[in-house]
Amino acid sequence: RRGDGAARVAGAWLELQDTAIDLGMQRRPTATRREEAAALNRTFADVDTAGATSTTLLASRADAAVFGPLPATAAEAEEYWRLIVPTERALRGQLPLRRRVRARFSYASLRRAQARRRSRRSRGGRSAPGTL
Repeated sequence: RRGDGAARVAGAWLELQDTAIDLGMQRRPTATRREEAAALNRTFADVDTAGATSTTLLASRADAAVFGPLPATAAEAEEYWRLIVPTERALRGQLPLRRRVRARFSYASLRRAQARRRSRRSRGGRSAPGTL
């Protein structure tokens, strides 16, 4: 949760992605946030009705924070993180206990983070626009 507002919002979205990946969702590396939100809704049918913020709304807000004309403030980034937490809980809550425990110890999202770091190094240390 470090960095400027846009980086913190992008990091929160990545956290949500990591949770979904650990829970077994397959991800297309070229998908936009809105496409990922649609995939989350298909994979976890009740996520938007379980007291969580709409994943489509979260994707739109992340895009606005990263690509919008005004930089996201620290307060907006904090609020975004507060919305991510119940959404992650809603994702986990749809699965049986055994699968939630298996996801807790999954390395899937760690492998993805490692691939992001390798990709960043191959670009000379620069992140792709809108990513961490």
